[in-house]
Amino acid sequence: MFSTKSTIKIITVILPMLILFASCFYPVSAVRRSERDTSETSLLIPYVTPAEAERLNAAIVLPKNSQVDITSDVATASKDNAATESTPPITPTTTEKDLPQPASQSNILTPASESDMLLVTETVTALEDVSEKRIALTFDDGPNGARTTKLLELLDKYDAEATFFLVGERIELYPKQLKEIISHGNEIGNHTYGHRNLQKLSEADVEREITKTNDLVYKLTDTMPTLLRPPYGAISRDIKELFGMQIALWNLDPRDWQNHDAEKVSDYILSRCKDESVVVLHDSNKTTIEAVEIILEALSKKGYKFVTMSELISE
Repeated sequence: MFSTKSTIKIITVILPMLILFASCFYPVSAVRRSERDTSETSLLIPYVTPAEAERLNAAIVLPKNSQVDITSDVATASKDNAATESTPPITPTTTEKDLPQPASQSNILTPASESDMLLVTETVTALEDVSEKRIALTFDDGPNGARTTKLLELLDKYDAEATFFLVGERIELYPKQLKEIISHGNEIGNHTYGHRNLQKLSEADVEREITKTNDLVYKLTDTMPTLLRPPYGAISRDIKELFGMQIALWNLDPRDWQNHDAEKVSDYILSRCKDESVVVLHDSNKTTIEAVEIILEALSKKGYKFVTMSELISE
């Protein structure tokens, strides 16, 4: 009906005009609805039958040891939070374990559990408890006859050593006790000859007070004292430089010469003593001997070692 030339004209000219004409009457709302429908349906996961899922799984090429299961994706999507909470921690691979750790972490010891923490604490406490503490018991103004002998027996009973700062005048009265002090493994110190305040004496008198007692001790025991405890703790720089003896004072004084109560004296010392305490006592009092027995027993149970003053200050 139409020639070939006419047909070509219709296709190339008239048909585009008809399409343009028709688009003018197409509702804009339909276009917008189409766009809205497309955007909404893009959020949905299309239903896949089990058979189709198996076919898709078989068709997908994955790396070795990998697996994808399309049928489980939708079912597990709502359980992601719960799965995350119950998932065990990832075990590091061999490569990760072999990686060098930060230097700041290399010395940190973290207990694996609360029970391990308690074990560590108990171990440290036990080590602290068994660590040896040292204390120096010193006795001034002796020897004092039978009371000094009784004191030496108590020291032997508890395997304790002490330092005795002796007065020359009393050495002349009780030379036997001087020798006993040495033979029982204790130390002798110089407490002057007449127990006088050295700060109130002339240089010549100070020298006499010190050297006379040193000579007595050496004559009776063949040992020379190296420690000097000035009466009342009264000392000056001149005295230190003059004789070259080491001055030996104290840091714990229960004033047993004034307080004749064994319980109060022992309580004072036991409540205040610590490692490297130096206690000053006087074995001229009966109550002091009683207090010493209480002290020796209590501190021995606490792990204290009773040492001479020279031993204490030498380290």
